[in-house]
Amino acid sequence: MKLAMIAVAGLAGVASAQSADVFAGPSTGARADAYRVYNGGSLGGLDATLWDNGGLQTSPGFSELQGTDNILGYGAQLAGGGTTNNKVGDDFVVSGGGWNVTQLCFFGYQTGASATAASTFTNVNWEIFSGPVGDTTNSVASGSGLDASNFSGLHRVSAGSTLTNRPIFVNEVNVSVNLPDGNYWVAWQFEGSLASGPWAPPVTPRGAGSNGVQSINGGAYAPVTQANLEPDDFPFLIKGNVVPAPASLALVGLGGLIAGRRRR
Repeated sequence: MKLAMIAVAGLAGVASAQSADVFAGPSTGARADAYRVYNGGSLGGLDATLWDNGGLQTSPGFSELQGTDNILGYGAQLAGGGTTNNKVGDDFVVSGGGWNVTQLCFFGYQTGASATAASTFTNVNWEIFSGPVGDTTNSVASGSGLDASNFSGLHRVSAGSTLTNRPIFVNEVNVSVNLPDGNYWVAWQFEGSLASGPWAPPVTPRGAGSNGVQSINGGAYAPVTQANLEPDDFPFLIKGNVVPAPASLALVGLGGLIAGRRRR
């Protein structure tokens, strides 16, 4: 639930459906200076981070493949005029009386992009479902747009890599969604201006109970796993405000009434 710059990389699985960006080769090169980093938690903004599905940093400025993992990122792209239609998703839990969601933040990269140039991301399509992850029976909200796309401070790399051709961007979408307490999951896909990807990097290092899913070319959602069969999660942030519980609202009203009487 809750980031493979490489000198030689075989993108097996990239052809046609572009379902995964797979590492196959040694790593060489020189690491760049570290940038502003994301390792879980809020990236700023006026509203609170209500849900953080996991971080990406494994060393300053980098998100490295762990152990025998070989998938740098999972296909999450609408490309080729719709001939490639991949999505990823993961779950979250609303509590505290309900949420007023104002922003969704999704992390992705395109091979060949630059951290110092304008983002290559052009759009995000998203949808929130009620129920267990992968179940598309109850759609509660959806939309498209991209309000900001900024370098996260991290590059996706193979273990020990020193290349910087996979900068991870955080893509922010402003929304207005009210969710009562309950179990939900969100699915998303990117559009970008480069040929490779966009790709969704998994939470790194992974946590317990990972259960991210992927839909390949409009198919059913299925769990994502590395070649070693380790399951993955996807990092994302949900921002907004918690809806006050009725008892809290009553106390606020009572406090205002008492204050008003004292002023008389």
